Amino acid sequence: MSSFIRKRVRGLLKNTFSNASNTHNNDENHRGRNNHHSNGQQQNDIKASDFAEDNVIYERILTGRHGKKVEIPETYAGKTGLDLPVIHLAPLKKHIRSCFTGPDGGLTRVGQMRQQPIVRMANLDDELSLSSYEDDGDDDDAEGDGRTARLNMSGDGGMNPSHSMEALGFHPTDLAPCCSTDTFDWTTCNPLRSYGASTSLYEKHPVTGMNAGTPIADVFGIISRENNAIIALADGVNWGEGARLAARCAIRGALDHLNAAVESNSFETTTDVFHCMLGAFHAGHSLILQEGGALTTLCVAFVAPIKNSDNYALCVANVGDSLCFVYNHASGVREVTLASHDIAQMRDMRDAGGALGPVDGRNPQLHNLTCSMTFVQEGDIVFITSDGVSDNLDPVVGKFCVIKKDESEKENCDIIEEIAPKTSKAQ
Repeated sequence: MSSFIRKRVRGLLKNTFSNASNTHNNDENHRGRNNHHSNGQQQNDIKASDFAEDNVIYERILTGRHGKKVEIPETYAGKTGLDLPVIHLAPLKKHIRSCFTGPDGGLTRVGQMRQQPIVRMANLDDELSLSSYEDDGDDDDAEGDGRTARLNMSGDGGMNPSHSMEALGFHPTDLAPCCSTDTFDWTTCNPLRSYGASTSLYEKHPVTGMNAGTPIADVFGIISRENNAIIALADGVNWGEGARLAARCAIRGALDHLNAAVESNSFETTTDVFHCMLGAFHAGHSLILQEGGALTTLCVAFVAPIKNSDNYALCVANVGDSLCFVYNHASGVREVTLASHDIAQMRDMRDAGGALGPVDGRNPQLHNLTCSMTFVQEGDIVFITSDGVSDNLDPVVGKFCVIKKDESEKENCDIIEEIAPKTSKAQ
């Protein structure tokens, strides 16, 4: 197998880097002698056909689909928006073109936040402690007195003001949505602007006909305006009503919070967007605690126009294994949330990597909380998937999910061979 690949690669390189003009001249010189060298021509045709498919792939990689070199936009990532470049945004239009949620009613099955969220119950609000640009001296001081920078607790059990949301300009009243999504018509779905689908591939019960794992704990919500859009997806951890309730609460709290910011013209830069996204995660987490939900992942994407430009900024915040992608007609599909997981390491598919909800007491698990940013163009498709979709396209997962054809590669094959004769004697 290796020699076959080596020959193909060698032939591909030889055929690609040969002088195109010499090849063209040689074809012209031999065109008048086709009758005398028919056998040689047939051999050349066979050689050319061997590498035709490789040449097409190579050409697509270097020059793109339309003969032009494809320039893929940069993707930036960090713990908070403070780690990312600051991009100035154009004014956001408020007119809603399409909105959609699901499945089974989606976020509409959960009411809005009834109480002011308690700042001390979550630890994702301090951007300065999450940012990779935090002062090293503060880290040393935190280690010296046995306290972490993120949860710097005072003697009375309260959070130190220097590491609270108030230090970043947050106030409890800011987290109560001033513009609820209850008034939205979630049936005005325009497939060209907002679309979502959820299904189950688990086996069905032979009697009831219901899929295993029912109800589906995936919930999505999309609000599409004239020049901006909010896209969110939550995947409840494990099965059951608690997981679905957590996903619904996360989507409802996050969309209410972001929608209120759009309605109040709060976004001037991408830093403002990420600052609001962390507040949206806090709002979703607080609503989960209020309604008694379990755990869920959350991925939120916001598309906004760039000032004095025809392009758009795509700001994404995610925790867990729900990922965001962009499809471009020329460059294909690229992942925006690559920094939230290591594609080179084997991972436990049972571990989402992070979750909102009461993971540790009343606190979420934010190990892989990531803020990512890239640029998109008119006509690009932004979409978010749960791990049920992305795992099928993950090469790391594919390494241990393929069917083993060789009997020696199958696990416990020796044990099965030893037990089989004993079972037959017992019968």
